[in-house]
Amino acid sequence: MDKKGQGAPGRVVEWHYELGYPSQVLMVGANNGLQLLAITTAMPNAVYLAHWDESAQQLNLVRRLGCLPIIASGGLSEDGWVTVGTERAQLWWRWDDAANAPPCKAELHIAVTPVFFHGDRCFALAAQYRLDDLEKRAPVPTIFHPRVGDRNEAMRVSDPVPMRRPVGLAVQRLLDQAIAWLFVTDQESRRIWRTRFDISSLRTDISGWQPVSLSGKTLKSPTDIFAFTDGKLLVADEGRLLLLSPDGEGFSSH
Repeated sequence: MDKKGQGAPGRVVEWHYELGYPSQVLMVGANNGLQLLAITTAMPNAVYLAHWDESAQQLNLVRRLGCLPIIASGGLSEDGWVTVGTERAQLWWRWDDAANAPPCKAELHIAVTPVFFHGDRCFALAAQYRLDDLEKRAPVPTIFHPRVGDRNEAMRVSDPVPMRRPVGLAVQRLLDQAIAWLFVTDQESRRIWRTRFDISSLRTDISGWQPVSLSGKTLKSPTDIFAFTDGKLLVADEGRLLLLSPDGEGFSSH
């Protein structure tokens, strides 16, 4: 602001431009009163070009240089909610939103697994993004909710999970039982973990996390997982699909 409390230069960027923690500004050229600036940021592979108009005291972004943000996760609900986790933010919106409608956004929590939608809320294991060292740590059960006013539009609902590298996530609602199960694949331990899951509140039984006992074929590097209502599981594992059937307290692979 200037000495009169007015904004200077005024509106700098629109919502769909994101300067994630600018780290350096370089003048790389000038022409007809316009300075061409290169702006580096803390975002991976994101450098911006901008014009600074000295007479109008206005900054105009020209283009972003670099690749698209790294996509960490994606999800689509049956009733039209879409979510995408990038390297630095979790975004979600309605499928029928206008082309330029701003998405809901969480900047300090990024889903590292697929999400489970329940109405306008979605559940996932999310990494906590640390701004001091730009690292993601300690995946925790998290609810993303587009309610205005929530801090970062995300809410941690439990302690960190025992998995180090959770990748796949599926909720299983058995036809003959009132409870639901949450299954998560972990590439660090090469195992499937599960715990009880309350669908209405999107809360897990944090003390109930247990690795799934598996007989038959050994998992090599499990990634995605799908849960059928009859109790079976389908697991993507290093280029193959394994069908797991309930077997006592555990599962057997086919």
